[in-house]
Amino acid sequence: MAAQIEHRTLEINGCFKRFTVLVKSRKTIDVTAFLPRIEDPSRSYEFKLKSRNNDSTTAAGQLAVESSEGDQRELVLHLSKTFRETYSPAWGLLLQFGIIRAGNFQAFHLSSLESKDSAGWKTTVIGKASDIVSWFDGISVHDSLYFKARLFHPEASIDVKALISQRRELDDLRRAMRRMRTTFEALQRPSIDITRLVFHPKRKGTVKNLYVPSHILTRFDYFQSLHSQKYSETAQTDDSLPPLNEATRQGGEGFIYEDSDDEWDIDDDPREPLNTDTFQATIHVMDTSALYFAPPQSAYRKFVLECKPGDVPIPPWHEWAEDNITSHTIVPEYKTPTSPKSLYRMADMLMIPELKDVCREQIFDCLNIENVVSEILSPLFQHYQELRISGYEFIQKNWDSVVQRGEMSRILTNLSSEEAVLVNETMLKVLTCGVPKG
Repeated sequence: MAAQIEHRTLEINGCFKRFTVLVKSRKTIDVTAFLPRIEDPSRSYEFKLKSRNNDSTTAAGQLAVESSEGDQRELVLHLSKTFRETYSPAWGLLLQFGIIRAGNFQAFHLSSLESKDSAGWKTTVIGKASDIVSWFDGISVHDSLYFKARLFHPEASIDVKALISQRRELDDLRRAMRRMRTTFEALQRPSIDITRLVFHPKRKGTVKNLYVPSHILTRFDYFQSLHSQKYSETAQTDDSLPPLNEATRQGGEGFIYEDSDDEWDIDDDPREPLNTDTFQATIHVMDTSALYFAPPQSAYRKFVLECKPGDVPIPPWHEWAEDNITSHTIVPEYKTPTSPKSLYRMADMLMIPELKDVCREQIFDCLNIENVVSEILSPLFQHYQELRISGYEFIQKNWDSVVQRGEMSRILTNLSSEEAVLVNETMLKVLTCGVPKG
């Protein structure tokens, strides 16, 4: 009896997190994605993404000369030995690389490996780093590179050209649908399409209103239920509504941005810190990718202290902050600076992990030996363990400089048993390794 041909295909998905951050840093890329084994989900395969210089060599075999123009790094995928030994003898492999847009996987590169192609199964070139990062179209909050690994038997081989053609047709259809959706949204009545968000002050101040197109809000899981059919619109009872363009603060006094420093971030109120600036910035990030970080107010205070008498007049906080904004993604006419800490909380509440990662990177970029202790004791760090862990690791790497400031007792005093274990594992244990006993 003839052997039965295996027509089954297997597919596993994965992603390389913080991909765009690594590419833009121009450092050596070496990240790993762990994919559950099909035959044993409790174990995993390792897919490694590494960079190498795209060197050019002469025909005579002279030494390689690296191009000085642009980013010449090449991205190479390394498949684990276990994965190769399990599937390469009898299976073909189709690799698709791309991003997630509007909840859908959008492929930009496909590689097909035949069975027993040992060289291809070991290392597969994806392309130049500069070309791959261009797939993201400046959408910086979506910084993960996703991929699909599709295994198939040669007898039931996949028509790669047909698959690519179908993928292009689907992409064209999605673009046409997006354009059509945009047209329909523009024709909707504003009274139906606009949601008014009311921000009540946590201590004192004026109630503020922010008007947001409902189709933007429904992109957040947090707000989707509020726009479902089980909720009905209430009758209008407020006869003193402010104008529709009231998305800014009333008055120009005080500090216009939420800050990350302990003494400026008093948070005794258990409610989530919904701030109009922070929420407006979140809307801009999700709708246009615009993202601007205001500097911490501790930096402004340091600037003021360093100014000598007789120098030019010290600019007020809001002017100085405007001149020292960190532009993560520049989009003209969508500039709403916000504190990375405030936006981190907002991203956590609205369940936007990629935006949360961007904010965390910005928070850590602002850490230094002068503020790390105060930051660890600040309300935000105390609320999020992952931030404290990174703060402890920063202290461990800069131990001598931090200890000389004489502030470590503020951290080590009155620790809970759980926090004491965390401090020991992340900071003290590493420092005591290698120290002789007695």
